[in-house]
Amino acid sequence: MSSLDACVRCGAPPEGPSPERCRYCGAYWLALSPLERSTRPETRGRFRSLRGLYLASFVGGSLFAAVIYLALFNHLSETTLVRLSVLWALPVVFGLGGLYTEKSVALVVAGRAQTFHEGLRLATGELSPLLRLGVYVVFAPPLLALRLDRIASPLRASALTALLWSGLLWAFFEFVFPSL
Repeated sequence: MSSLDACVRCGAPPEGPSPERCRYCGAYWLALSPLERSTRPETRGRFRSLRGLYLASFVGGSLFAAVIYLALFNHLSETTLVRLSVLWALPVVFGLGGLYTEKSVALVVAGRAQTFHEGLRLATGELSPLLRLGVYVVFAPPLLALRLDRIASPLRASALTALLWSGLLWAFFEFVFPSL
């Protein structure tokens, strides 16, 4: 975990050993990684977007899946296709997870949401109910396991979400799929 050196909304220093909210603006503290903290002097320690990383990850994973299933489908065995699915799923889930986690955190930083969960609800508000359900299914395990309801780092949350889902996908293909 990174140290809490400044509020991501107003830049105020933390009060006490492990504060939950900023004393000045009331924002929940966000445990951001060093990559997510701005290094510019006027905004030092505040939230910095990694949207380009998440978009590149999503597009790269999607292109890898397209190449596998559209160009190489007839040249690869079923076993190879199954094993390669973990390799494209990881960047796709990481990218989508990062984009929506970052939207949620940006809403918290802007003061439009008080918690990560509330920000996620607002960030997915324009999606159709089916797509919204998909986003919640992707985020349900990390929300429950990591308690991301109030404190979140988009980079950590998306990485852990991708690792969790890739592990589940691998376990399914390794242990369940062969018996079908």
